[in-house]
Amino acid sequence: MTAYKRLKRLDEWQTLVQEKIQKNPDELAYLRSAAELATYRGEMEKSREVARGIINEGKANEQDFNQYAWYAVLLQKPSDAETLDFAHRASDLTKNSNRGILHTLACVYAQVGKTSQRREYLLKAMDAAHLGEPDPSDMVGVCANCRTIRRH
Repeated sequence: MTAYKRLKRLDEWQTLVQEKIQKNPDELAYLRSAAELATYRGEMEKSREVARGIINEGKANEQDFNQYAWYAVLLQKPSDAETLDFAHRASDLTKNSNRGILHTLACVYAQVGKTSQRREYLLKAMDAAHLGEPDPSDMVGVCANCRTIRRH
């Protein structure tokens, strides 16, 4: 699957992951690969559905919770309490130490208009990465206004 991903042979990747899921429907690595494939195809909703299935089974890790929340941000869906809860769960599972997950949480807060919480979690993300200001690669979609945050 990794080779197909790197070679951008998405159809072969899909065929392989479907075969693997049919033979091993409870194998999380295959489900996560299917979710990742959906993102490569631009099917964010489908990726969220797969992540949601893993969450519903009680088998989610921090990346599953984060993925579910992040794709809500990218889809510019109105964040709801569940999305915020899942973003917090992801962060809690990493003891608030994962820059990407903290950034997702900041983005979810930005989406719901809670700017003080957005700032708080963006600063935590910067601290986790030992940054004095946001990294330009973090400036995606709703987070374009993150540039206004600086550590003084």
